[in-house]
Amino acid sequence: GGEEFSIILPETSLQNAVSVGEHIRKSMASRKIVRRNSGKTFGNITLSIGAAEYEIGESMSSVIERADQALYRAKDGGRNRVMGAEPTQRKIAATG
Repeated sequence: GGEEFSIILPETSLQNAVSVGEHIRKSMASRKIVRRNSGKTFGNITLSIGAAEYEIGESMSSVIERADQALYRAKDGGRNRVMGAEPTQRKIAATG
Protein backbone atom coordinates (compact mmCIF):
# COMPACT_ATOMS: atom_id res chain seq x y z
CA GLY A 1 0.00 0.00 0.00
CA GLY A 2 0.91 3.63 -0.15
CA GLU A 3 1.00 6.50 -2.54
CA GLU A 4 3.66 7.41 -5.09
CA PHE A 5 4.61 10.92 -6.19
CA SER A 6 7.51 12.66 -7.89
CA ILE A 7 9.62 15.66 -7.01
CA ILE A 8 11.74 17.27 -9.74
CA LEU A 9 14.92 18.97 -8.52
CA PRO A 10 16.46 20.88 -11.47
CA GLU A 11 20.25 21.09 -11.60
CA THR A 12 20.64 18.75 -8.60
CA SER A 13 23.20 15.95 -8.42
CA LEU A 14 22.14 12.43 -7.45
CA GLN A 15 24.01 12.80 -4.16
CA ASN A 16 22.12 16.01 -3.32
CA ALA A 17 18.78 14.50 -4.41
CA VAL A 18 19.39 11.55 -2.07
CA SER A 19 20.22 14.04 0.70
CA VAL A 20 16.96 15.95 0.08
CA GLY A 21 15.07 12.64 0.08
CA GLU A 22 16.66 11.66 3.36
CA HIS A 23 15.71 15.02 4.88
CA ILE A 24 12.08 14.54 3.77
CA ARG A 25 12.07 10.94 5.04
CA LYS A 26 13.36 11.94 8.49
CA SER A 27 10.96 14.86 8.72
CA MET A 28 7.97 12.63 7.96
CA ALA A 29 9.19 9.87 10.29
CA SER A 30 8.96 12.28 13.22
CA ARG A 31 5.20 12.67 12.67
CA LYS A 32 2.42 10.39 13.83
CA ILE A 33 -0.85 9.53 12.10
CA VAL A 34 -3.74 10.52 14.36
CA ARG A 35 -7.46 9.99 13.75
CA ARG A 36 -9.01 13.45 14.09
CA ASN A 37 -12.37 12.44 15.54
CA SER A 38 -10.97 10.14 18.24
CA GLY A 39 -7.36 11.21 18.71
CA LYS A 40 -6.28 7.58 18.27
CA THR A 41 -2.64 7.28 17.15
CA PHE A 42 -1.85 4.81 14.35
CA GLY A 43 1.93 5.17 14.42
CA ASN A 44 4.64 6.87 12.44
CA ILE A 45 4.82 7.64 8.74
CA THR A 46 7.48 5.82 6.77
CA LEU A 47 8.77 6.64 3.28
CA SER A 48 10.71 4.72 0.71
CA ILE A 49 12.33 7.00 -1.86
CA GLY A 50 14.08 6.39 -5.16
CA ALA A 51 16.19 9.13 -6.75
CA ALA A 52 17.70 9.38 -10.22
CA GLU A 53 19.88 11.99 -11.92
CA TYR A 54 19.08 12.90 -15.52
CA GLU A 55 21.86 11.96 -17.90
CA ILE A 56 22.44 13.93 -21.11
CA GLY A 57 20.55 12.38 -24.00
CA GLU A 58 18.36 10.25 -21.72
CA SER A 59 14.60 10.17 -22.27
CA MET A 60 12.30 11.31 -19.48
CA SER A 61 10.72 7.86 -19.40
CA SER A 62 14.17 6.35 -18.82
CA VAL A 63 15.05 8.61 -15.88
CA ILE A 64 11.61 7.99 -14.33
CA GLU A 65 12.08 4.24 -14.79
CA ARG A 66 15.49 4.37 -13.07
CA ALA A 67 14.00 6.35 -10.16
CA ASP A 68 11.18 3.80 -9.93
CA GLN A 69 13.71 0.93 -9.87
CA ALA A 70 15.58 2.70 -7.05
CA LEU A 71 12.29 3.09 -5.18
CA TYR A 72 11.65 -0.65 -5.39
CA ARG A 73 15.23 -1.37 -4.26
CA ALA A 74 14.50 0.84 -1.22
CA LYS A 75 11.31 -1.11 -0.53
CA ASP A 76 13.02 -4.48 -1.05
CA GLY A 77 15.90 -3.36 1.21
CA GLY A 78 13.64 -2.98 4.21
CA ARG A 79 11.54 0.11 3.44
CA ASN A 80 11.80 3.55 5.03
CA ARG A 81 15.01 4.41 3.19
CA VAL A 82 16.35 6.41 0.25
CA MET A 83 18.15 4.75 -2.67
CA GLY A 84 19.93 6.34 -5.63
CA ALA A 85 19.44 4.95 -9.13
CA GLU A 86 22.06 3.03 -11.02
CA PRO A 87 23.67 4.93 -13.92
CA THR A 88 22.64 4.06 -17.47
CA GLN A 89 24.83 1.83 -19.60
CA ARG A 90 25.67 4.95 -21.67
CA LYS A 91 27.18 6.63 -18.61
CA ILE A 92 29.03 3.46 -17.56
CA ALA A 93 30.58 3.18 -21.03
CA ALA A 94 31.58 6.86 -21.04
CA THR A 95 33.31 6.66 -17.66
CA GLY A 96 34.53 3.08 -17.81
